[in-house]
Amino acid sequence: MPRRATLRSSTVATLLLCLGAGACAKTDAEWVAQLADPDPFARALAVIALAEQAPELADTALEVALETVDRAELGLAIPAAIALAKFAPHAADSLVDMFVEDELKTLHWKQAVLGALVSAGPGAVPAILGAVRGPGRARANELGMVLIQAGPRSVAPLVDVLERDPDPALKSYAAWVLGQIGPAARAAMPALEGAMVGAAPELQADLRAALARVRGTPP
Repeated sequence: MPRRATLRSSTVATLLLCLGAGACAKTDAEWVAQLADPDPFARALAVIALAEQAPELADTALEVALETVDRAELGLAIPAAIALAKFAPHAADSLVDMFVEDELKTLHWKQAVLGALVSAGPGAVPAILGAVRGPGRARANELGMVLIQAGPRSVAPLVDVLERDPDPALKSYAAWVLGQIGPAARAAMPALEGAMVGAAPELQADLRAALARVRGTPP
């Protein structure tokens, strides 16, 4: 490993030990101020520190975290992705908005956002469904993979869509996700069956396909 990269890794390890021991001298406000430092490495350290010390301040650090993920020369892509995962439960709406709005970002950037949304758990589901209803419809499949990877944690909000949402397209989307989750989504079976009552033939077909997959007997 090059000497500079070794020094950087050592700096990050020391910072994490300091934060874990509660011995870090910087306040949350000082780390937030460091997010504007001209040195990208200093900005990255601020992201890592805030993820450990004050993840509820996620919205102030998301852009710098994603910048760090994208800058391979810093050698901090993995710590930045871990920081994003810690921020995610406090910033699911912002992460979804950023993903929907920024179509030209790199693959690493997209993977980091989607991975963070998986870490956000059930809190990300309403944000994803809201995006799919509107400006994020074109990214529905990518966002759906987050729901699928979240597995059983996605089931209750998707059941709510089947039972309460009037939009047939969104019901079909919820059915597709539940079908992809498979037997781990068995709690959704009554809602899938109930949604067939009075539904159009196309939606009924989607619901039947999802039920088959959830039962473990796909066509």
